[in-house]
Amino acid sequence: MQTAELKVQKKSGFDLIFRGDYVMEKLGSIAYERLDSLGFDIVTAVKDFISQPGTGKFYQKGKTVWYQASAPGFPPTVKSGELKVSVSHVIVLEGEQIYLYVGTTEDYGYWLEIGTDLIEPRPWLGVILTKLAPNTKVYVLKEWKIV
Repeated sequence: MQTAELKVQKKSGFDLIFRGDYVMEKLGSIAYERLDSLGFDIVTAVKDFISQPGTGKFYQKGKTVWYQASAPGFPPTVKSGELKVSVSHVIVLEGEQIYLYVGTTEDYGYWLEIGTDLIEPRPWLGVILTKLAPNTKVYVLKEWKIV
């Protein structure tokens, strides 16, 4: 790593060396760690939200096990666990902007969120993101000493 150095002679006899590139690199890694931590917190909140017991009809799963589905308008319940396990976050640098994406790799997660012609919506991601948005902004601003 090349670092631009600016040496300034002080009256005290000590040299003051400015290493702007190094500081920016460190600031970037700290910001990344905090954004990653925020992503983990959001994913945990989403997984907790979709881990609630069902509120809808009961269905038989196998010969002896019953399963309570979610009612329309409520988050989906955990049936197989695939959706819950697939919820994750990723941090992406696009140009000069850094984005935190939270979501799922399961296609049906999208259809549960918005609904289809045959299934009414079972919102699970947008609800949590909307609920956390005000607190998330405060968290980011306070933790990063922007305010």
